[in-house]
Amino acid sequence: MGSGLSPNGIGFSDAHIVTLEAMNEVLHVDEEKKQVTVQCGAQVGELVDHLADFGLTLQNLASINQQQLGGFIQVGAHGTGASIPPVEEQVIALEIETPGQGTLRLTKESGDPRFDMIKCGLGCFGVVTQITLQCVDAHKLAEDTFVLSQREVRQDHPSRLQSFRHARYMWLPYTGHAVEDDKARPTAPMVDLLREQVDTSKLPGNLASAGFGELRDWLLRAGPGPLDAEHVRRVNKAELEFWKRSEAHGVEDEASNVLAFDCGGQQLVLEVALPCGTLSDPSGRDLDFIDTLLKRIEKENFPAPAPIEQRWTCGSTAPMSPVHVPDKAAARDALFSWVGIIMYLPSQDPAERKAIEDKFYQYKQMIEEIDREGKFEAVTHWAKIEVPRSEKEVEQMQKKLRARYPFEAFERLRAECDPQRILTNDLIDGLFVVKA
Repeated sequence: MGSGLSPNGIGFSDAHIVTLEAMNEVLHVDEEKKQVTVQCGAQVGELVDHLADFGLTLQNLASINQQQLGGFIQVGAHGTGASIPPVEEQVIALEIETPGQGTLRLTKESGDPRFDMIKCGLGCFGVVTQITLQCVDAHKLAEDTFVLSQREVRQDHPSRLQSFRHARYMWLPYTGHAVEDDKARPTAPMVDLLREQVDTSKLPGNLASAGFGELRDWLLRAGPGPLDAEHVRRVNKAELEFWKRSEAHGVEDEASNVLAFDCGGQQLVLEVALPCGTLSDPSGRDLDFIDTLLKRIEKENFPAPAPIEQRWTCGSTAPMSPVHVPDKAAARDALFSWVGIIMYLPSQDPAERKAIEDKFYQYKQMIEEIDREGKFEAVTHWAKIEVPRSEKEVEQMQKKLRARYPFEAFERLRAECDPQRILTNDLIDGLFVVKA
């Protein structure tokens, strides 16, 4: 396992866990080729800091940087940028210790089909111990943050994806608006609402120094609580005012700082990827999906907190990637949207947390039902997919996964690399093993 950050615990097992925490060295930086060879126990943020000394950085980053690099590539992690692929596409060589084949050293250049399968292999083939990544020159980004109505988002959506190197929408349910990109501070609307709801002198922290994520947690727990739709609606509207006061243009900083953002406190997360045409000819399916979801939330009066996060990447040549496109050239122009839903866990009370978990399960079912007929072709991120609760739902999920991914090729290589199924756990078995 890596840093244990995947929401579904894909790296955990009650039987045994291998950790690479002590294998965290940067082995070599090739400044001319702009490549780095690093052990897979190193964290993304540590590597980015190291590369800065050589005037290099990673092509893209996720919203946090505490992941270990092994887990970072194995689950198909991604940042945002319509012309930028998920992180496994940065890998040009890897070394893996397998139970059945011993040490394998594979490169992109060799054309060995095992390379593409293993680079996003969910940890099922062996322990990836070191990788070589293609880097880019270190650079700064000028960030724009602004609030748009749903109508305004649609008007210039294709050109926005084409002109911005990184674009992220954060949809605020019940407000009819989205935030394009982020960076923020002015919290007055949230503080005012909090003062209406609770005696702020009894808060567990200092109101004056509280950050955005902390304020949102306190707000959701205040008053009727995070499962009351009307209360959540008011919190979302306060957040909308927060973002309106945070609008800014051309705020320049190092790329690694701009691409990270405050994810808030403890939370439950689900994310799906769906194809939406090409960068040169977007289909609009990404915004259709969001429109359908927002309407469903309002129709059911569901307590959906902000944000629903929407990001984009191009395709990946890894067969087990949710955004797999076999042809390399086609993958570069292919456009995929990643949509993430969230519910926060602002309470430590077991009964309250269980109630939120049950409600989030309904939220996930909403996503499944929206795409029950395959209209959007949405598939769940490997770090966020979970085994459903009922046997019928498990069968439906397994059927969908087998229709989407090359399971026969995956299982053949897995039988060679790990014939005794040492590297598995309840999650992997629940997703892959079909009961007779």
